[in-house]
Amino acid sequence: MERVIFCVLVIAFGCVSSETVEFKECGGYDKITPSKVELTPCLKNPCEFHHGQTVDVKITFTAPQNETHLKASIHGIVFGIPINWPMPNADGCNEQGIACPIVKGNEYTYHASFPVLSYYPKIRLTVMWQLDGDVNQFCFKFPMAIVDGAAGEETITG
Repeated sequence: MERVIFCVLVIAFGCVSSETVEFKECGGYDKITPSKVELTPCLKNPCEFHHGQTVDVKITFTAPQNETHLKASIHGIVFGIPINWPMPNADGCNEQGIACPIVKGNEYTYHASFPVLSYYPKIRLTVMWQLDGDVNQFCFKFPMAIVDGAAGEETITG
């Protein structure tokens, strides 16, 4: 089950072509609303990622308050159950395109990437991505799939 979730998350976060992704807020979180979420490669919504690809995710947001840190977490929602998947680097301020502290009113772009390994199962699911700070946090969900076959190189931005 963890491999399935990891496969989904890996695919959702790394792409060669990017497209703005249609996403939904999770609700119940202090609001930091992303202005843009890009997944590469992603040719259409929902994104389909292929074995052997590296998925790239970029999340752009404006900080509503000062924050000293950011911590990322991801979940794959399978049959309605969110399953936590440990990230290779959960520290949003370490090698993720953001230098902390975060300053209120500034725009930031968080960046992460993951390989879609050959042993990941083919699956369709919803990915839930969170970035938590000292005061604020945001959470969004988007659909994705891991599929076989040749991959295109386009990007969808949302």
